[in-house]
Amino acid sequence: MDEIPCIFEVLDLSYGRGKYGLGLGFKLNKELCDRVNGSVGLQVASAPHSGSGFALIPGASIGTGIQLTSSIITRLSYKFNINPGLFTELFMFAEQGKRSCRVQMNILASGNTVFSTHLESAVNWPFLNPLLKVSSSHLSASRKSADWETNLDEEDDLLLESIPAKGRISADISFNTYDLVEVRLGTNCALSELTRLSTEITVSWMRGLSLKLGLHRGSQSYVLPIKLSEVWDPAALCYGIIVPNLSYVFLRSLVYEPWVLSQLKKAQDVRRKRLRNELRQLRGEALATQALMQHTASRIFQSEKESRGLVIVRSLYGQLSPTTPAIPIEDDAGGSLSLDVSVALQVMVENHTIRLPPGRWADLQGFYDPCAGLGRAACVKGRPLRQLFVAYTFNGLPHEVCTEESRGLAIPMSKHRVEAFSQHV
Repeated sequence: MDEIPCIFEVLDLSYGRGKYGLGLGFKLNKELCDRVNGSVGLQVASAPHSGSGFALIPGASIGTGIQLTSSIITRLSYKFNINPGLFTELFMFAEQGKRSCRVQMNILASGNTVFSTHLESAVNWPFLNPLLKVSSSHLSASRKSADWETNLDEEDDLLLESIPAKGRISADISFNTYDLVEVRLGTNCALSELTRLSTEITVSWMRGLSLKLGLHRGSQSYVLPIKLSEVWDPAALCYGIIVPNLSYVFLRSLVYEPWVLSQLKKAQDVRRKRLRNELRQLRGEALATQALMQHTASRIFQSEKESRGLVIVRSLYGQLSPTTPAIPIEDDAGGSLSLDVSVALQVMVENHTIRLPPGRWADLQGFYDPCAGLGRAACVKGRPLRQLFVAYTFNGLPHEVCTEESRGLAIPMSKHRVEAFSQHV
């Protein structure tokens, strides 16, 4: 029979936990049988001593965990000497861990009994979520693109793919024999694959208000407890909620977000520079195709103009300015970020209309993708990566529209009517 190895799970370093000073502990886990595992832990902590200044106190724990169903786990453990007592826990989770419930009952050796319920849920609140998310576009099997373009966001994904998708909030209510009732509210947000920040405010019937600020790196946790008030105080509660959250918002907006964007911008510049020759070749091919279309486009242009039909005045495809889409953005390390596709669109006019379904327009005749190599840094605050701007006349009246590939294009439409064309059209 093969031996099931022990797993070294946790190395715990703490200070000020309970009535003890500096503490060090570790825990070993071992699977006993299917869905059942056992654990044993050892701990040593310092405590004040009148004679020698401090004394080292050893402690131990033993426990077992049983997975009742795919979403319910129960645990039972007993601690010796350091915070001794019997600890039981029932943990339930749903929807791939998006929501969870933890019910605990602890009977301490001192005679105190604690019953608590902990609820936790993932949320879509922007300030708790990662700044940017991984695109799943490269996972689509139906996407048709050049080999060098397929994984153009690969370097950005290495920075972002392992960051948990959502922040979390929690609520905990505890009933016990020494403090009657205690309520805790907490938030948790991800900064990177291994790093998370947490804050928790505690309102206790007998012990007043306290705040915990935490930095979690892998299995290591650094927690700073702050005593706000010995009694119930609304002002202290407001300070405990407002000050940490404002500090977090300032640090995120002034330090964290600029740092992430700078890292992505560096990766983007390197990628665009690497693709410069390929992009120049594709641009030349697109312009050559448009040159072949020129005669047909001129004929359709003249016909539409005489019948007061659909006449393309100017059209740009690529990354466009949100305020002046008719003006091309300055070139970057990879070259031009947009392409004039007026000729290609004029050729598409049929029965005084143009209909482009949602999809990848870079594959159309006379088009190419000038945004290849751009990543998350180019899409901050929901800014679309590829857009199509069209200035046209219909019935002799000026119209303008700027749309994304995902929305498609249908012209002419009355809602595109403008009093006059934008600057530089």
